[in-house]
Amino acid sequence: MSKRWSKLQKKIYCMIDPNLDWQIHCIKYRLPGHSGMQEFPRYFVTLNGKIIFDWPKAYPLGEGPESPKLDLTHRACWRASEITEAIIEYLEGDTQKQMTLKDPWGIIDIVRAADRRIGRRRWDQVFAISNSAGREILLTRKAAKQSKP
Repeated sequence: MSKRWSKLQKKIYCMIDPNLDWQIHCIKYRLPGHSGMQEFPRYFVTLNGKIIFDWPKAYPLGEGPESPKLDLTHRACWRASEITEAIIEYLEGDTQKQMTLKDPWGIIDIVRAADRRIGRRRWDQVFAISNSAGREILLTRKAAKQSKP
């Protein structure tokens, strides 16, 4: 996952508003008490050094109707690949798709709000459809634009 993630991370950083102190990460770690070489993925996004998205910590793995009946390790990896796929779908989508795309975790709202390709004219529209983290990013972008001469 690390090689593929680093390539995707570079693509994401190329489209992020350069006025933002914004970072996105995907790491693997081992949980205490689990035997073997089981590694669990973790996605997190920071804005100005503060974590505004943290999966799976803030978002339980859960069992939805479409969730396969897998053990914890496989469920975590399955969900992590879904998050990556959602980000890729956003990056590769046209403008219309980017404005309507949704995901269960809200990572698309966060990426969309930080996307420099989304101009000021659409900020109100993005603000209306975003989660709280996305709104926080847009407010930071507005403040950065107002402080520039």
